[in-house]
Amino acid sequence: MSKQKVIAAVVAVLLITGGWLLLANGKDAVSVAERTKAGILQAEQWTVLYQGIPGTVAEINADAGTAVKTGDRIASMDAADLELQIRQLEAGLEQTGEQQGSQQKQLQLQLQTLERQKGRMNILSQAEGKVINVLVRKGDFIATGTPVAIVQNERFFMDLYINEEDIERFREGESIPLAFPALDERREGVIKRVSPAPQFASLRMSRERGLSDIAMFQVRVELEQTEEGTLLPGLTAEVDLDELAP
Repeated sequence: MSKQKVIAAVVAVLLITGGWLLLANGKDAVSVAERTKAGILQAEQWTVLYQGIPGTVAEINADAGTAVKTGDRIASMDAADLELQIRQLEAGLEQTGEQQGSQQKQLQLQLQTLERQKGRMNILSQAEGKVINVLVRKGDFIATGTPVAIVQNERFFMDLYINEEDIERFREGESIPLAFPALDERREGVIKRVSPAPQFASLRMSRERGLSDIAMFQVRVELEQTEEGTLLPGLTAEVDLDELAP
């Protein structure tokens, strides 16, 4: 037998033996895939709408990537006309003095209305997060209800679909390790909710496993943005079931 044939025979024996050992230990590709659950990272986003009267954008106070807190100003409108009307009404009230009458009450109501409208000329963030996109520019004339910016929450979440055989490993409030293959990083997430999964998940698992009546559960995991800001919506996060205590 030639040397090449001997080498080929040895390699074949090693491959076959290794394959049987992997199967025996449950480490074949299919078994490994079944023990690793993956989810897609998501983040809540919301659109900041302009709630004031139609007018012109006077200033943009935030750019894409700007971190904002609740009440931070994203943009402001030209309030010159409103301020002029307010000064005129205030002057009218001073002229009426201490007089009590329908004219004075009407002026007071008008002043209150204008003050509320002026307050809406500042376009503020409704919650803490990061500006993803600013949709208007300085000088734009915009109407009530115009989208001004998109803000993203810096708290991320993902959903895992776990069958009934492994659900005991997931307990609300506990931390679990998450691996991010694209980043070559590991992070800790917190289990926020465990609930019955939609019917499609159970049907899919039943078809894949060739079994019937497999109950599936939806596990919501949350985690904070890293200090480096590396987490992005759409990243895949993986959980190794064997790392979780039953």
